[in-house]
Amino acid sequence: MNMDSSASGESLQAIQRCALSSLSHVPGFTFAIARAYCDTLIALPPQSSIQISSVVLMLDRLKQIRMTMVDHPEFNDLAMDVLGALANCNFSVQKRVLNLAVSLLTPGNVNNVLQLLKNELDLAATGDIPIEYQQMLEEAIRECHSAFPESIMQFILNPNYREFINCISYIKEIMDRNPMLRSQLLIGILRAIRHVRSSPVCAATVWAISVCSQSLLEVRGSIDTISCLFEDLLDRRDMEKVILEGVGVDDECTLPSDNYGVKDGDAQGDHLKPWLMEMEELLFVHIWLTQQADGSYAIASSSESSSSSEDVYLFVPSLDHTDNLEFLVQSGDMLLADFVENILSKLVKKAEEFH
Repeated sequence: MNMDSSASGESLQAIQRCALSSLSHVPGFTFAIARAYCDTLIALPPQSSIQISSVVLMLDRLKQIRMTMVDHPEFNDLAMDVLGALANCNFSVQKRVLNLAVSLLTPGNVNNVLQLLKNELDLAATGDIPIEYQQMLEEAIRECHSAFPESIMQFILNPNYREFINCISYIKEIMDRNPMLRSQLLIGILRAIRHVRSSPVCAATVWAISVCSQSLLEVRGSIDTISCLFEDLLDRRDMEKVILEGVGVDDECTLPSDNYGVKDGDAQGDHLKPWLMEMEELLFVHIWLTQQADGSYAIASSSESSSSSEDVYLFVPSLDHTDNLEFLVQSGDMLLADFVENILSKLVKKAEEFH
């Protein structure tokens, strides 16, 4: 190895570490450094052994700082930029690239990441590519599907539901990290859903109910509950479909993000997120979700929250005129109605699979 190149690389790394630690508070600076890392990774020769240590360092540094950039408007692009470094044929580098790309997955980029990985796997399968690389690609694809299973991918693929995805992803992350809470969370949501005020949070709770319903009793109970709570909204949607078909208008339902209080903001995430505040209120105030010292979650026990799912389904809930959800149902949000109808159809299909 050339000593001048080695010394120069070490000096550059020292400068980068110093700059990141001293200027990370400057809006957009960390993302600019991350983008510079990505550009450097892509520009390096595919089999440059001299630069391997620098490449590994940059990938590790990107993984360390990734969570500080999640609110940047261009964060979704980073995963694809990182995957450009797969051209480096070093297995250690490729493994780090794939691990980092998976950690950068979002609802906004998962489709593109999956498509690139599948294309890369097809090329590897038809070319003289080591089997180890193909196995790494297959594992990365499995991790993508695990992070965004079919139960959520169908909504990501539909641009009409884009405003619901952040809420769904928020509650999904809690569910994924705490699988033992499934039954308690289902009971808590069923009891607290009347407090929901907005369509995105409502969509996330209905989605969570469908995913948490595992037994036949739970699935049937969820069908009855959702059908009862959203009866007026679904009836209004059916009536609108008949009217639209009668006048020959295409049945297409989309709403701008302003309808859901979604505001764009700066790179540091200081923008208004009413859905997040409402979601936290629902989970931590009404359902009594608590975060433990180790980062896991638990639901405080009470006479209500300790009930079994059988007890919850002994009655079909109804809405009072003062309930938040009643106002939302009467608002006539047709996009939410489409979403609820979609969830109901999948629950019915799930129930049929038990027979």
